[in-house]
Amino acid sequence: MCKGLNKRLIRILYVDDEKDFLVIAKRFLEKKWGGRFQVTSASSVEEAYEKIKEKRFDVIVADYVMPGKSGLDFLKEFREKDKLTPFILFTGRGGEETVIKAWRFGADGYVKKGTDLENMFSELVDNIERALERNILRKYVDNADVILSMIGSDFKVWFINKRGCEILGIEPEEIVGKDPTLFIPEQFRDEVVNVFERLLAGEEDESLKYRENPLFTKDGEEKWFTWRNIVLRDSEGRPIGILSSGREITEYKKAQRELKELMEQYRRVFQGLRDEIYIVDQNGQILETNDKACLETGFTEKELLDMKIWEINEGMTEKDWLALKRKIDEKDKDGFVFETKHKRKDGSIYWVEVSSQPIIYRGKKAYLGVNRNISERKEAEERLEEFTYMVSHELNAPLRSIVAYATFLLEDYSDKLDEQGKKYLERLKENSLRLQEMIKDLLTLSRVGRGAVEFEKVDLNQLVDEVRESLGESRGEVIYSNLPTIEASRVQMKQLFQNLIDNGLKFNESKKPVVKIECKVEGEMYHFKVIDNGIGIRKENQEKIFKPFTRLHPLKYKGTGIGLSICKKIVETLGGKIWVESEPNKGSVFHFTLPKKKHSEGTPPKLFIKES
Repeated sequence: MCKGLNKRLIRILYVDDEKDFLVIAKRFLEKKWGGRFQVTSASSVEEAYEKIKEKRFDVIVADYVMPGKSGLDFLKEFREKDKLTPFILFTGRGGEETVIKAWRFGADGYVKKGTDLENMFSELVDNIERALERNILRKYVDNADVILSMIGSDFKVWFINKRGCEILGIEPEEIVGKDPTLFIPEQFRDEVVNVFERLLAGEEDESLKYRENPLFTKDGEEKWFTWRNIVLRDSEGRPIGILSSGREITEYKKAQRELKELMEQYRRVFQGLRDEIYIVDQNGQILETNDKACLETGFTEKELLDMKIWEINEGMTEKDWLALKRKIDEKDKDGFVFETKHKRKDGSIYWVEVSSQPIIYRGKKAYLGVNRNISERKEAEERLEEFTYMVSHELNAPLRSIVAYATFLLEDYSDKLDEQGKKYLERLKENSLRLQEMIKDLLTLSRVGRGAVEFEKVDLNQLVDEVRESLGESRGEVIYSNLPTIEASRVQMKQLFQNLIDNGLKFNESKKPVVKIECKVEGEMYHFKVIDNGIGIRKENQEKIFKPFTRLHPLKYKGTGIGLSICKKIVETLGGKIWVESEPNKGSVFHFTLPKKKHSEGTPPKLFIKES
């Protein structure tokens, strides 16, 4: 039952020529159900009309058989003036034919009198509540800007909404109780009948639920509609009818030829996608969208077409839209991909990955956005982030204690330990510190490519100079010049160069370790070389070294075996590649490439990211 029905008094006009039954009905309805009902009695149709003049009633209940005008006559007359107020027939006689007449004339319920007063009035109350619920629903349905109709299992129209009648130019009685294909052009009738029959037979094929076909109005005008069919089922799950919603697409059909070239141009974007689609003008006004967008956001198509694109993006402003538009224009036909959060009509938030590019729409520049819901992926990333931090915290706490107590033992009890004991403690401390570094590097590796990354102009000459100073000049010489200024994450670039330079100086037995950095432009890419005069790498190990925990010389050189894995992930996240050329005892050349254009393709602009 509708929640609102319990909050107010329901006023009932009860019409019956049996005065004793009027008294019984009034007592049962007013006393039995806790004062929810107020009953006004009338013993004839004429008296009922006098009562209606005096006050408004929420429900009319009338006996079917009465002297003079019957309850059915009353219903028929009443419906000519009032289409909405629920009307329920209550009688001791009448078979299936009577029930059909009652429904045809607009009855909202039909209850038979019997000897079991408790069950009889309970059934009447159920009918009243259902009628009031349907009446509330009817007001929403009639105001919907679509055709809404119900087709029964007898293949007759049970109901059509007010808007549907207006679109077709008919009165309800011209279609209710009749063949639903009455206004369908002949060439489409067999197809529509086949769809309805298969749905009523219990088929679940999605293609049956979403259809397009035209209708003729009463004046003979052809109008096209896209239909969504929902199967209505009884309490046991058996199909009993179809709710069919038709949105007019006549103008869309006329515009299909204009859109054909556009759809062909972007067919690869649309093919196979069940994602949200938006076409937006330069001012951010949404021009076109799809059912998936309405389904995901909870807005109707009309509501979305009245909105600006930033209104469905969490945290976006008109200024942000202008910045985003510039980024899309820079990418042009290559497309610009970013992540953002969308707001549903109910206020809930979900993540989307947006593939966007400029297009020509109806002769004017516009922007196409294909939006894929990635909430599950983002939730998984957040859970992974939480788990990673938790494990890091839980592992580092005992490790710090081990290092501290090993240090205390070496400092305070050194004179009580023999050389072997001291050696064991040193190894314990050394391995604990190495494990701490390994945890730190694993955290760094897990963060690359996830979350918001701030991009800025990075002068690589200045950055490498900072790396050289942090490593110390005593370790060797770092030679570089004429390195480019690129737009990237400064933190990631520093990590990349620091790891490569540090490796070149560490794995080196020359009297004068040297690392040289070179860069040249190759098409749309920068090609970097980090050259050292170190110990070199055997060919069979040159791919292996980029895998986590790979240490070719664990006893001789310290490290976690994760540094090059971090380098690989940074470079590939930015759209480049990394590899090595080397021979034992002849040094190594680490190559990596980075796009000349901005490296933020796979990473969302910080502007549109909000931390969860």
